[in-house]
Amino acid sequence: ASSSYARTQYARLLSAAGRTDAARQQADQAVAIDPLTADVVLTAGLMAYYQRRYDEARAILRRVTVMDPRFPGAYRTLARIEEARGNIVDAIDLTDRAIRLSDSVQARAAALSLRAQSGLRPQARQGLIQLKARLAAEGRSLNPAHEAHVRLAIGEREAALDLLSQAFESRDPAVLWIGVDPRLD
Repeated sequence: ASSSYARTQYARLLSAAGRTDAARQQADQAVAIDPLTADVVLTAGLMAYYQRRYDEARAILRRVTVMDPRFPGAYRTLARIEEARGNIVDAIDLTDRAIRLSDSVQARAAALSLRAQSGLRPQARQGLIQLKARLAAEGRSLNPAHEAHVRLAIGEREAALDLLSQAFESRDPAVLWIGVDPRLD
């Protein structure tokens, strides 16, 4: 298994299973095989983030932004690192940059969560209503796990737990990360 893709996917699986040291080893091996692919390097940074090694994770992700300044995943992951470090203003800026590069629903939900954490709970609540309405008009819905992060930041703990239960019951892959995601510490 010398494929960098296989190693990054295996690293993600190991991390979700709580085996963060083994995950980091697989991610580092993937980078050794393919040091110039942004997603491969991002995986190494993500594994460091799950280990709560925020300085290392930040340094790795900064390399990704140099490799590919238009890779939204790098900015979204950097935002998660800054959020974990308590730098909410920086996390908001990075998330907004990710949204400008790729307007993903996950990034929109993260932006609402961050705004709630910055003290803008009513605006985040209103933004959540608007996001859900926009998605409904498009025949889509907000992932329950992503909404749970917003509800938690707004202060609606019971609603967040109900949404995580929904995500679990629907076998949403996002629940795999509950045990390792610093946002849920």
